[in-house]
Parts: sequence; C-alpha cells; structure tokens
Amino acid sequence: MVRRETSNIGFRSERTAFDRIEEAAATAWFEEMKRDPYLLDMALANPGNEKYGVTGRDARVAATLIQWLIGTNVGFAILQRILEKTGYKVTKKNPT
Repeated sequence: MVRRETSNIGFRSERTAFDRIEEAAATAWFEEMKRDPYLLDMALANPGNEKYGVTGRDARVAATLIQWLIGTNVGFAILQRILEKTGYKVTKKNPT
C-alpha cells in the first residue's frame, strides 16, 4: 500500500501555479489525504473489505480527477449540473 504524500498530487499539478481554483482543489485533496490517509482505500474497497490497497497510480488518478472536476471549467460545469439535478444551487460567494 502506497502512502507517500507525493502520490496524492495530480498528474497535471503544474496547472495549480496559474489557476487558483485548481490550486485550491488540489490542496484541499492533499490535506484531506494527510488527515485521513485511508479515505481513498475506503472509497475503492469492495463492501465488507476495509482495505483496497491503493497504489501510487490510484492516488495520483484520484488527485487528478479532484483537481479537474473542481478546478476546471469543464469539470466544474459537470459538477454543477449534478448538484442542480439534485436540488442544489451553486452561487459565487462574492460575485466579481
């Protein structure tokens, strides 16, 4: 089971240097994985099996997906449609 912190950094982490939303998403995921390093195991494990055995690639794919889903226009639009279909409304806290 891989537990190196670098495994929780996405494949396109260089994008976080110029996109504040991608940076915030990537940082939040990285911090969550530090707080609970078995969270991804639980998400990927079969029911009744606590441990999945996350590989470094699994961790990097998950980090990349989080960064993309929340931090990019395309990913966030998909997330917004999902939330709206389930009764939520996404609004910007301080519209500019």
